[in-house]
Amino acid sequence: MARLGFDPVPVWISASNCRIVSDVGEAARMLVEDWPDDFQASETHVAAKKACLAALQGKGDIRAAREAFIEAAREAGLLEE
Repeated sequence: MARLGFDPVPVWISASNCRIVSDVGEAARMLVEDWPDDFQASETHVAAKKACLAALQGKGDIRAAREAFIEAAREAGLLEE
């Protein structure tokens, strides 16, 4: 499978640990497995999951998935800005 990479997105996974997410698979995995409970049902989070899964299936744009991931991370207070 081809790597669906994008420009790195730094996100906080704990108060002292910043993670660099640089591909759609990693973003999708984080959205599904490591997202704060308080934001898992938000429209932004759901849209990001859908965008990442669509890109993984070859039905969506990688840039759109990255932007959706950034918006969800920003909403959840995880984005390193």
